[in-house]
Amino acid sequence: MNVYTVLGSNLHREIGTQLTQGSAITLLGSTEIDLTKAQMASDVVILNIFTFMGETTVRIPATWNVSSSLLTMLGETTGMGAGGESSRQCLKVQGMCILGSCRIDYVDLVSPTVPAEDDDPP
Repeated sequence: MNVYTVLGSNLHREIGTQLTQGSAITLLGSTEIDLTKAQMASDVVILNIFTFMGETTVRIPATWNVSSSLLTMLGETTGMGAGGESSRQCLKVQGMCILGSCRIDYVDLVSPTVPAEDDDPP
């Protein structure tokens, strides 16, 4: 998976893919990568990110761990180094974020249960 965005926006979804590695380059734009329906081909998958004056957002299942060696200069990174503690699957994020934002969003894939309505009025 390779995603490139220059002076624009890009929404990329991996559905049913056996993810082995990936890269995202964002220059003066916005990149959103949705990996919630992808599967890891191995226990560790490396994602290289380079963001300059833009925003890169990666959505992953809440059960995945994240390891980060992302260099941030005059920018912001969030969601790195968190995730499912019991999972063996790890997304290793590396690269640079300069004058921009890099974010990992954890998505809970378990649908919420709807509480049964009480038959007796209060």
